Formats: sequence, structure tokens, C-alpha cells
Amino acid sequence: MQDAPTYEMLSKNMAKIFLDTDTMSYRDISGEDVANMASLGFHGNIDIFRQGFYWTDFITWANNNVPSLLKKELIKQGLTVK
Repeated sequence: MQDAPTYEMLSKNMAKIFLDTDTMSYRDISGEDVANMASLGFHGNIDIFRQGFYWTDFITWANNNVPSLLKKELIKQGLTVK
């Protein structure tokens, strides 16, 4: 599952960041099933539920944190960032 987070360059200035569900599996269910269960609040099976929903929680976190994290990393590489 460590290879699931990935990216695809859409242009020289833009990338799409996503989970590759084809690389995911958990106890004999597909990566797509794992991702769907996580989006509903389940962790691995229907007996393990937590409040919050993985995808919406992650999107909220990413929207709040990724731009500043990316900017810091680009600056570390010596790039000028507005």
C-alpha cells in the first residue's frame, strides 16, 4: 500500500495527486473496495468504524496544508515562489 499515493504530471506546471487503488489490497478485497470503505468511515472491514470520513477529511487537510508545504519544498530546492 506504500505505492498507492502517486502523481501524474498533467503539464510542466501541474500535477494530479491521487491514490492508485490498483496497488492497494487488504485481506482479500480490492483496492477500490478499500478506498470505498474508507470513504464511508470504515477501516478494513465493516466491524471497524471511526467518526469522520477519510476522503473528505483528507481533502480538507490537503486544501489547508499542501499549498504551504509545496511552497516550502520548492524554496528548499532554490526556486523563487510567489
